[in-house]
Amino acid sequence: QLISERLDCQFYQGYGMTELSGSSHSHPANSTKWETLGVTVANGQSRIVDPDTKEDCDVGVAGELWVRGPFVMKGYLNNPEATAEVLIEDGWLRTGDICSFDAEGHLSIHDRLKEMIKSNGFPVAPAEVEAALITHTSIKDAAVFGAPDPEKGEVPMAVLVFEAGEVLGLEELQTYLSTKLATYKIVQRIEVVQDIPKAPSGKILRRVLRQQFLNTN
Repeated sequence: QLISERLDCQFYQGYGMTELSGSSHSHPANSTKWETLGVTVANGQSRIVDPDTKEDCDVGVAGELWVRGPFVMKGYLNNPEATAEVLIEDGWLRTGDICSFDAEGHLSIHDRLKEMIKSNGFPVAPAEVEAALITHTSIKDAAVFGAPDPEKGEVPMAVLVFEAGEVLGLEELQTYLSTKLATYKIVQRIEVVQDIPKAPSGKILRRVLRQQFLNTN
């Protein structure tokens, strides 16, 4: 919105992926919900589905985004197995993104399904925990992923970059996060690094961090 005002030009945010021809969600004219990705485009359909039960989620509840419409691909070339994983019954495409709809049908994206942490049966979106972490003035950057735990299955683990001359201990950090996150979302392990590996697009390379700190893919 700030860019739009400065350039005196209207910008519209949307949602799309390689498997779609264009966008499945976009902002209608005169939209004011800049924090969302817009609503389902004409001739398209979308659902938010619980990844475990495959039941539709209620408004405001996060689940996997499924889309259907003329913009959905026919399949991956010469790869029927991969096609069958994402193109399911009745032409629905499983996007692999964890999203939610508000009461007016505006889409918000939370994280990738494969990046979700399951802690004691509860889903934890790494991006949500990262967003809470970087609100602390001592933290310059953060990456979160699931670390194995014998009792809870997984627990959130954070790799942190601190501002020069500053550092926080785990207990101090947990106390800070307790005012922002549910108990099961609070990090249980931390590691301090100089910088976090990222792709040219800015995406955190969690696979690299898992290999470095958990010795796993």
